[in-house]
Amino acid sequence: SMPVRAMSPGPSPKPASSTRKRLAVIAGVILVITVAAVGIWYYTQRLPSEADVVAAQELISFGREKEDDLRFAEAVTAYTQAQKRDPGNADSYTGIAAIYILKGRPNDARNVLLSGIEQARQASPVYLALGELYLEEGEVDQALVYFKKAVSSDRSNHEAQYRLAEGYVEAGAFDDARDELDIPEDAGEWHVRAILLDAILEEEIDGAASILDSLDDELLGEDEN
Repeated sequence: SMPVRAMSPGPSPKPASSTRKRLAVIAGVILVITVAAVGIWYYTQRLPSEADVVAAQELISFGREKEDDLRFAEAVTAYTQAQKRDPGNADSYTGIAAIYILKGRPNDARNVLLSGIEQARQASPVYLALGELYLEEGEVDQALVYFKKAVSSDRSNHEAQYRLAEGYVEAGAFDDARDELDIPEDAGEWHVRAILLDAILEEEIDGAASILDSLDDELLGEDEN
């Protein structure tokens, strides 16, 4: 009789749990790629074109001209159009808010600025405007919150740094105010204001007066030229 050859065992089937794990990993990778792709697409869709950025800046300049001429409705229209062209430009939000404040509509101004915080590429000017609004309304603690955010989001915003010092003065925190008055000379007006406020806090009123006189002389000299 012929010998019977033993059948070699085939590859053992992989456990079902291992297969499920592999499928789960693959599905997870696909999900991550899909979410990333959607996020990139959404972000790029929101970015304004270079032409939109330029157009928005021109509209803001036009709005400022109308604002200077007290033609506020035309200014608001220009700022609103600028927002549509470039939602990331902070000046459109602060421009509309400033007009609303002049018109006695602080709540509308606040809503515009809060929207600007979410949209603006550089929110420091918007934080600053909110801080000034709250300070004007006597809400010093809330003003300090936004002044601090304005400074922390842009250390070169020396106007915000000075306003923060003013807020501390309003709150009676004079030492904190003086800590914010180290404003560099190249900050121009805000450097001079910081020197004056520091002199006043030190009760060097005569010194502050002499600085003011020098500044007036310098400004008068510029006018004559």
